[in-house]
Amino acid sequence: MNFDFVSSGGEVYDSVSVVTPNEFEKELYNGGTVEGYISGQVKTGDDFKVSYNSSEGSPVFFTIE
Repeated sequence: MNFDFVSSGGEVYDSVSVVTPNEFEKELYNGGTVEGYISGQVKTGDDFKVSYNSSEGSPVFFTIE
């Protein structure tokens, strides 16, 4: 998966093995869409972000609400 969970201090959390229903695991091309879930483990209270690492360039960061 090309997603990382990044702490407010800028550290990438270790990946954990979990079963995620309707997991987001598709190969997309320009203009394509898909729905699904990603999961990870972060510290309680951390203002973390999710990054998507594309082979096309710099990662894109998402704020979680």
